Amino acid sequence: MRTIRLSVLFIVLLLIPFFSKDAAKGCTLSVKEEIHTYPQENKGIFVLGNNHFILSSWKDIYEEKTLYADFDKDGEKETIIVGADHPNGTRVVGMKGKYGVDLLQFNTEDFFDAEGNINKNCFIQTSYFDLDNDGKDEVLISLSDKTMGVMKTAIYRVRNAEEASFKLVGVIDEQYKMYLEDNHIIVPYGSQGLFGEYMYDKGILFEAIHGEW
Repeated sequence: MRTIRLSVLFIVLLLIPFFSKDAAKGCTLSVKEEIHTYPQENKGIFVLGNNHFILSSWKDIYEEKTLYADFDKDGEKETIIVGADHPNGTRVVGMKGKYGVDLLQFNTEDFFDAEGNINKNCFIQTSYFDLDNDGKDEVLISLSDKTMGVMKTAIYRVRNAEEASFKLVGVIDEQYKMYLEDNHIIVPYGSQGLFGEYMYDKGILFEAIHGEW
């Protein structure tokens, strides 16, 4: 009887690696499935599919971070600065040349207290992407809480102007994590697999209604 038990145990041990490989294959997450599993430093709260972003949180907001790129492709790089303001508050500022523009020009009360300090469990992502394939990048400012229950993304167009070089063109106010799919902004909401869809083109933000533009 002992010999039979040992034989069975030996067979089970031999089969474990095969089952483990199959299980690992079955656990691979698609982009749509894994959007609820972070924020993670390398993916952010708005999933772009690239690394053109910086992510700040209530934990590291006192560590100033910068995003440096030529958004409008005029040969000169612009800078976005994210960090704590002084003596209190939070700043997200776009710099073009010597001019700075506040990039929190939309309703942010879900993410900051009365003094402008970022709330606990909240994140700020600054990113850029060419949403309308015109060769120029738009700037996206995304705010979210830790559970992804509330999220907003503001889209700015960068232009060759002095004091209004970053122009706010629209804000998407939904739940959960947003991501790009064929340059369309997909916004999951609720618990039934529903989602909204937005498209940016030539300075205008469009929302699909029942799948139609």
